[in-house]
Amino acid sequence: MHRASGSDPRASDGKLETPGCPLCGCALAKRFFEAEFHPYALARCQSCAFHFLSPRAPRSEMAERYREADYYGRDGSSGYDDYQGQATALGRTFARMVSELHRRGLTGGDLLEVGCGYGYFLEKARGRFRRIEATEFSLHAIDKAKRHADAVFAGGIESVPPGRQYDLLVALQVLEHVYEPRLFLRELRERLRPGGHLLLGVPDMASPWRILLGPRWPSFKIPEHVLYFEKASLHRLMREEGFLDVVAMPYPHAFSLRLLAGKFGIELPSRFDGRCLWVPRTTLAAIGKR
Repeated sequence: MHRASGSDPRASDGKLETPGCPLCGCALAKRFFEAEFHPYALARCQSCAFHFLSPRAPRSEMAERYREADYYGRDGSSGYDDYQGQATALGRTFARMVSELHRRGLTGGDLLEVGCGYGYFLEKARGRFRRIEATEFSLHAIDKAKRHADAVFAGGIESVPPGRQYDLLVALQVLEHVYEPRLFLRELRERLRPGGHLLLGVPDMASPWRILLGPRWPSFKIPEHVLYFEKASLHRLMREEGFLDVVAMPYPHAFSLRLLAGKFGIELPSRFDGRCLWVPRTTLAAIGKR
């Protein structure tokens, strides 16, 4: 679970950029939830209705934030409150995802996870794949993730050595951070062997929790999350970038009970450590074939 959204003391209004729609390129967008996210704002494309952050921090600035040693556990304007504290919940979430991949016959080959964090997905994938590799920006996270992988490359998809291809690419809770989603999907597709599959998982902008909580929805993770997908926009993007047989994947998500309570100002005693709650309709996932 991410920290609550709010103003960013590190942001400089003069450095912000105002992009067109990252999906269709339209320059016309309507703002809402602007005040709550100052100096950033959420925009809705007037052509394709996609939601995205505008204005937003420059990509180079965000890349530096992701590399910071305390990104996965800090008190600041970005990053995670306690990523390590989510280990049990994320482990259970990813165990279900790996089981679903196995049920569909998509395990057994070479796996690449893009943006692996501490390697909680990789840990559950061990033994299910011939070879496991990953990418990650944070050197601190790489130190933890590499125990679960054959190799972890520092950076994004561009950090993977030339010529390497995989049977399955996984990017869970990554696409919402990407500034050029079409270019990103093309780069991922090039790393797939013919007949290989791409699995994407993102927060669900159509979630009833988003509608209920409005700007307090935890997945309004500002300024990191710059794209906000619903099922239709995620599937459309994958199909338009050449992926075949795009279908929804089950993506039930568990959350730490203590962290959930904390979002509502409730402090639970330590005996609740490790206890999780499955919250429906928080995330969505899709898989497509090269």
